[in-house]
Amino acid sequence: MGLEETLVSLNTMGIEYAVLESGADGAVLVLPEYGRVLGVWSHWRGDNALWVNPEFLRLLRIGSKADEWMNPGGDRMWLGPEEEFFPRDAEIPPALDPGRYAGSSEKSAYRMENRGEVRAWKTGARVTFRITRTVRPLDEEALAGMWGTTWLRQAGCQEEAALEVSGDGGVPTWLWNITQVRAGAEIRVPLHARAESSCLARLPPEAVFIAHGCAMMTVRGGRSQKIGFTAEEARVRRIVSMEEREGGRAQLVVKDFEGAEGAISRPNATGDSGRDGPLVECRWGGQEACGELSCVSPVAGAGGKKRILWKTSMCAFSGRTEEIRAFASRILAQA
Repeated sequence: MGLEETLVSLNTMGIEYAVLESGADGAVLVLPEYGRVLGVWSHWRGDNALWVNPEFLRLLRIGSKADEWMNPGGDRMWLGPEEEFFPRDAEIPPALDPGRYAGSSEKSAYRMENRGEVRAWKTGARVTFRITRTVRPLDEEALAGMWGTTWLRQAGCQEEAALEVSGDGGVPTWLWNITQVRAGAEIRVPLHARAESSCLARLPPEAVFIAHGCAMMTVRGGRSQKIGFTAEEARVRRIVSMEEREGGRAQLVVKDFEGAEGAISRPNATGDSGRDGPLVECRWGGQEACGELSCVSPVAGAGGKKRILWKTSMCAFSGRTEEIRAFASRILAQA
């Protein structure tokens, strides 16, 4: 969907938003009411590189909002671990999503801040948090510095996400960033060479295909699937999603993320210290026709008051399919 059409839907219900210009003629759309980056357009007349829930926009166009929680789509920031704050069959905590984000424009950036308290289900503790997302659009010079010279249309943003937690429950807490892409997209995660002989290679071929130093997956509907990659398996902190469009053209989303300042070692999936748990996760299927690209920060704290600063970036590219494929291969090889 184009940017102007998306803005018409938001304006119908008076939803607050900010359009941040990026690249030569691209844009990043932030939605503070939901604490999200709702879209990235490599050029104004193109399509959103991210998945947006069509039902969310449909309700806005007819002047309505869903009474229950609805996933608008785009790029969101939750808290982990999932089993503590988002247990199976439990309601999405309203303190986290949509939260009570306050948006404000800053010099060359947009800031969204959410404060609240949430229950950790396994431990029964209450965690007080503050999440701040500072989104800074990238101009042509910044994009060229990141990716070199390319004729592809491009736009993107860098983000500094701050998490501050406090509480006496001893709950290890971290940021959980989720970027949503449309069904049909091909996801690539760079792997260490030895990952070809790991448990990933024994997954069914319809779930993941390992070649050229990458795990490759296609976002499909139907049965819900999830694949996680540890820091030992993922070669770099980068996820790439490519979607072929009509007329021999394609779009590319590149998500990069770094370590976090002030972090402590992240526990593994069982909560014990030691080997890292999943660093990157890819999910698809289920009720929504989209895929989720997830990455996590190190731990902010486990009791007391802790704060981390986590840096990520998200860029979108569009062009002829063969040019997009060549560019994706190059940035994955250089990673």
